[in-house]
Amino acid sequence: MLWSFGVQTLLYALFFVLLLRNGRKSFAPVDNIVRHVIDLNKSIRDSEPLSMENAGDLIKISRRGLFDMLTGLPTRHLFHQQINELLEEAPDRLHGVFFLDMDRLKPINDNLGHEAGDKALRDFADSLASFAEEHHGLACRYGGDEFVLFVPLQSASDIPELAEKLLQNQRGSVKGRGKNYVYGTSIGICPYPCGAFSFDEALRAADLALYKAKSQGRGGFSVHE
Repeated sequence: MLWSFGVQTLLYALFFVLLLRNGRKSFAPVDNIVRHVIDLNKSIRDSEPLSMENAGDLIKISRRGLFDMLTGLPTRHLFHQQINELLEEAPDRLHGVFFLDMDRLKPINDNLGHEAGDKALRDFADSLASFAEEHHGLACRYGGDEFVLFVPLQSASDIPELAEKLLQNQRGSVKGRGKNYVYGTSIGICPYPCGAFSFDEALRAADLALYKAKSQGRGGFSVHE
């Protein structure tokens, strides 16, 4: 026997699955979930009724495809969708592509275990989500200990000051075994639009700038020229 699921029911189910997974003191990732559940509603509200068998699968697919399960941030898949929509609305608006690599995560994992490392990643993501919201930007966990921030700029000259603020914002620590393990970030940056670059090319340029920043030592930033 098939049961018809209304869109609202599916959305509440998806929300609570994600809320339970991300039920922490910091609600920045949950705020992202609320916003994008609304977006999900727009995309599936005209779809056919779902069977009981298929509804659970759709919740799992949506959960895994849209949000990172550890941090609650959008995945790179959802992030690219958001960027495409944003650029359709304002293709010439100046933005900064900030490619972040979390520094000193390995010593936390090696000395305190992966549970402590996961906590550090969640705290790092919470800080980035708050920074993105404050600066009207978009953030995602790109993979592993890499994150991307896309933020509007008044001028390319804003980049150094914003990068310094972001470096400060992403510093934190985890305590364990009588020691304080500090983490931070290195950042590669590319303004967008940048010549004839597509967004993906600007993202690659920011990634290359990140490698340059890391080659000069942790805790700094480099801007694509």
